[in-house]
Parts: sequence; C-alpha cells; structure tokens
Amino acid sequence: MVDVKLDCCAECDALLLGEDPQPERRQVTELPRIEPEVTEYRRHIATCLACGAQNKPDWPAEMSGSSFGPRLQATVGYLTGQLGISQRGVDEMMDTVFHTAIALGSIPAMEQAVSMALAQPVEAAHAYVQDQPVVNADETSWRENTQRHWLWMGATPLVTVFLVLATRGADDAKRLLGAAFRGIVGSDRWSPYS
Repeated sequence: MVDVKLDCCAECDALLLGEDPQPERRQVTELPRIEPEVTEYRRHIATCLACGAQNKPDWPAEMSGSSFGPRLQATVGYLTGQLGISQRGVDEMMDTVFHTAIALGSIPAMEQAVSMALAQPVEAAHAYVQDQPVVNADETSWRENTQRHWLWMGATPLVTVFLVLATRGADDAKRLLGAAFRGIVGSDRWSPYS
C-alpha cells in the first residue's frame, strides 16, 4: 500500500494535519518478472584410499529425471494441451515470458512426460464416472490431423471425462460408460446409448 499525501497546503503553504478517513483508492495490478530457478546437482566420485574403488553416490530422489522440473513440464503441457499453443509458440513464450531457453525438440518430450504422469489420474476419473448412478453423455465430431474422430464426454456433478475415439457407435458408448453400466444416461437419445 502506498499512501499519497501532501505535507503543505497547495494554496497557502500551511502545514496539513490529520488523516482522510475516506481516501480515494486506485489499485494497479502487475505481474512480477519471472526468473527461472536453476538447481545444479553435482555428484562427486570418491576413490577409496584403502582399496582404490570408485564410489559414486546416487542422485537425490527429489531431482527430476529430466533437465526440466515438474512445474515447467506441467506449464508446457498446459500451454500445448489445454490452450493449443504450437510447439514453436511455446518455445517463444518460454523464452519471452519465463526467460527460459528450451530446445524446440524438448517440448514433445515434455508433452509425453505430462501425458504419462496424467495417465493414472485420468484412468481413475474414468472409473469414477463409470461407477456413478447418473451420467450425462454426448459426442461431437473431432479432427485428428486430417482424420475425422469423435470426442465423447461423460459428465457427473464432480468429474467429467473425455475420450477421443475413431467411431460413434455402441461399442464406443460402452468404452465411455463401461460395458456393465446400469445407471441412468442423460443424452440426446442417439441410438448407441441404448
């Protein structure tokens, strides 16, 4: 908070005392400059003075298996997966906004790592939806490169899952809802839901 006050009257130069109980307010929102946090790990190899064996410690468990930490990888995954920014656009954004140089070829590797990290939670979400007594479902056309696919959606009050499938048939409805689903499906009554 910055208080802006005058010490003297602008007209007569007399001393000004007291506090304004209702000062005019104006807020300015700014983003801090983002600086990457780089941690260098150094693994020291020591030679035993007794037997001459080379002793190499394990890398710390908290060290990422990649040159990029989990938050950076998640940011790249969010930018490409959720926002649909191209890999070149992400490369430029990482350099311009985050002041982090990334080789363009590292971006698909990070996308793959994020996909692998999300596989189990997505599977758990899908199992949750299939276990609910009421699921709202729908599907719409979806392009994968030049191929036409279908984006299927199963929604519950707490969890929604999406599947991109090649077709729009009853087998796909079973993949979304589960072959043994016996609950209520809210849908547009497209025949595969029967």
